[in-house]
Amino acid sequence: QLPRRLPAASLLQQESATPGGSIPSRLELLLDDNYAVRMLCGGAVHEQERPVGLAGRDCALRSLQRYALVGLVEEQAASVCLLMRSLGLRPQGALDAREIHTYPVAPDFELAHGSKYAMDLALHEAAGRHLARQLRDSPECAQLRVGVAPPGTR
Repeated sequence: QLPRRLPAASLLQQESATPGGSIPSRLELLLDDNYAVRMLCGGAVHEQERPVGLAGRDCALRSLQRYALVGLVEEQAASVCLLMRSLGLRPQGALDAREIHTYPVAPDFELAHGSKYAMDLALHEAAGRHLARQLRDSPECAQLRVGVAPPGTR
């Protein structure tokens, strides 16, 4: 039985410590590659070893198409507007349409770690296209778009 107040980090270390005293196995699983693809596909893809392959990406893309509403953080105002409309609500006051800043990925980081998020970028691009289709039917929400490029793009 666990003590009543055991900090999460200690619990993680106890459950996943390797013989050398490091934590990696369980912590690495929490910080796994292409996690958005893993979440949308679920099941075996969520639990599979790294890396997530094309089959995982395709599964996540199929799953994305089943969503009635897709929003993006960098298109927060337009996304919230669509959500409100889908619930039959009208915004009270102005939605915050300020630009959300993204920063370019450094080339050395992209070279070393690009495979860890490549499938997520493909999923993000598909979500952007899905959002654009939704906004075609809602000029009121479309005017709130800020047109920020997705993370990881230049």
